[in-house]
Amino acid sequence: MIMKKEVPKNLISTYDMVFNGFGERISQHEYEGLIVFLYDEMSDENLSKLLSYFIDKEQVVINNDIARYYNKDKEIYRDVSIKLEKNGYIAWLDDET
Repeated sequence: MIMKKEVPKNLISTYDMVFNGFGERISQHEYEGLIVFLYDEMSDENLSKLLSYFIDKEQVVINNDIARYYNKDKEIYRDVSIKLEKNGYIAWLDDET
C-alpha cells in the first residue's frame, strides 16, 4: 500500500476519497469507472498518477486507458458513482472547481 506521505499534496483529498470508497486495490470495472467520473476534473497526468496507487499498471499504460475509457457511458458505472458520492465526491467537485 502506498503511504499517504508519498501522495503529492494536490492529490491527497482525491486519494482519500478513492481509498475510503474502494480500498487499496480497485477492480478493472472500478478503474474504468473512476476514469469516467474523474476525467473531467483532473489532468491526465494527475489522474494516471492517482490510479497508479490503486492498480498495478505503469502511468504510461494508464494514460492509454484514460483515452480508451474517459467517454464511456456513465450509467454502466453507476455503482462506482454511488461509492464516490458516499465518500465525498460532491464536496470534492466543489473544492476542485
